[in-house]
Amino acid sequence: MLTVSKLSPGQEAYYERSVAAGIDDYYAGRGESPGVWVGAGTAGLELVGAVEEGQLGHLINGRDPVTSVQLRSHPAKKRTRRERIDPATGERYVEEKTLRPVAGYDWSSRHPRASASCTRSARTRCGTR
Repeated sequence: MLTVSKLSPGQEAYYERSVAAGIDDYYAGRGESPGVWVGAGTAGLELVGAVEEGQLGHLINGRDPVTSVQLRSHPAKKRTRRERIDPATGERYVEEKTLRPVAGYDWSSRHPRASASCTRSARTRCGTR
C-alpha cells in the first residue's frame, strides 16, 4: 500500500524518532529503515544514499541538509474560512482552518506480511497453511 503524507515544518522530529537505531531494532520491529535520497534535486545538493540524522529537519525548514545554509523561507501560515451546513440540524456555521506550509511529501510503501511470506517458499501456496 502506498501512503503519501505532507511534510510541514515542525514534523521532522516525528520522522527522525521513528528510524530504527540499528539493523537489529529494524528487524525486531522497533523502528523504520532510514530514508534514502531520491529525485532530481538531490544531485544539486550532493545528497547520496541514506538520509542522516538531522538532514530531513534541515531540508523541511528550508536549509541545505549538509551545510545548513538557508535555501528558502516558508510562506506565512494562511487561514481559510468555509461556510458549512450541519446535516443534522440544517444550521449554517463558519469553519476556520489554519493551513500550514508544505515543504514536501513523504511517499511510503508498505506490504502486508502475507505477501512477504509468499516469496519465502516456492513449495507452499500463498494464503494456505
